[in-house]
Amino acid sequence: AARATLLLSASRDRHLSVAAPADLAHVAAAATTSAAASSSSFDIDQLARQPMTSLSLNDLYRVASSPTDEQNLLNAQFVRRELPIRYAHRCAQLRNLPFGLAADERIEHAARTYEQQAEALFLHPKPVDASSKRSFDSLLRSSQPKLLEVPEHIGTAL
Repeated sequence: AARATLLLSASRDRHLSVAAPADLAHVAAAATTSAAASSSSFDIDQLARQPMTSLSLNDLYRVASSPTDEQNLLNAQFVRRELPIRYAHRCAQLRNLPFGLAADERIEHAARTYEQQAEALFLHPKPVDASSKRSFDSLLRSSQPKLLEVPEHIGTAL
């Protein structure tokens, strides 16, 4: 039995759905309808107000179990749309910590790191082909060292 390629798509209610290739047009449309994609200027507070897409481990496993170039491109589009929102939520949470913790320079540094990474991802063009996906992958790899410092900054502040 032939296995259908699974496609990752965030629906309007921000829940993960897994679809067959016939729904590719819907997936492409969903990738461009987020509020972040509709605005060309970066606003961390606006991103923080957007809901994060619900993901289950089972959904992630199903999507990753049949990797294809098409699936990888769709995954990159999803990550490019979703990570800035998630980073904006972390930034807002850090900036709203109680008891003066938000004013601690290490917490401020962590919040700035999330904001800078969210902006870089937000402003990066949407991956639409293999070349732009490689550029996006490079951006993600270059951000890893900065993001790995965040837990240490938060931990030392607490």
